[in-house]
Amino acid sequence: MRAFEHDIEIGSPIEIVFDAWADFESVPRWFRDVVEVRRSGRGTARWIILLRNGERLVWESVTEKFEPDKRIFWRSFRGDVYIECEAIFREEEARKTRLRLFFSYDAPEELMAAADEIFSRMKKNLEDFRRWVESQRNSRLRGHEEGLGLPPDEEVRLRKGAPAQASEEGREKTAKDFLRRGVDRLLDRPKERWRRPL
Repeated sequence: MRAFEHDIEIGSPIEIVFDAWADFESVPRWFRDVVEVRRSGRGTARWIILLRNGERLVWESVTEKFEPDKRIFWRSFRGDVYIECEAIFREEEARKTRLRLFFSYDAPEELMAAADEIFSRMKKNLEDFRRWVESQRNSRLRGHEEGLGLPPDEEVRLRKGAPAQASEEGREKTAKDFLRRGVDRLLDRPKERWRRPL
């Protein structure tokens, strides 16, 4: 089994980074070789990677640990490759997030070279993820000007890089919102499909 670890700092608040990582169906937007990720059940997803020769690697994953704004662990349970992926999130100063990724994989001998080629680019894919998430934050700030997104006081705090000045009631509401986001994401949200053109 091959294993590696990567660490990256992202210039966005932890809730934005966590939500972006947990939205598996958006992975094709930043992971170059992933063609499609589709939810297949409660906490499960089907992944498709396109190889250079036109063949595909396909597997199904199950999310085993889901701690909002802290940790996500998933592993494949059937398919062409066996993968374990754990992402740990830590809030840094000035509304930045540290993402530490532990990734391991194994494949049959005839697929190992293809898996090595794809997963050797993981560091580059994480850089693409960082750029994508940071652009999402900027979109949220611009969205408020069009009547969408963040409330004005939060927008001002984000632009200045100041920490949120939430009341105790506000912090409790935020924690509940994070939990709701996680439950919606894994269980109740309608199916979506993100497809990268072939």
